[in-house]
Amino acid sequence: MTKYFENEKDNIAFDKCITIMANMMLKYGPMLLKKLEYEKILGEDTVTVDKPLNQKKLIGRLGAYQKTYTELKKKTAA
Repeated sequence: MTKYFENEKDNIAFDKCITIMANMMLKYGPMLLKKLEYEKILGEDTVTVDKPLNQKKLIGRLGAYQKTYTELKKKTAA
């Protein structure tokens, strides 16, 4: 387990937080990207998108986060 903080409880809490965030991004990311694209196409003012959304790049990053999480989980289990 990577040491981010001096306190072990803080490290565990941080790891859990990252895990939850990664899982939420995996679960809701594609749906949110679609919503943002639709709003951009329709010209609604609720969302501002400066650059085109790159879904493949996002999915690649999320996959890397998930892989890192899985490796950390294996290390902590050992």
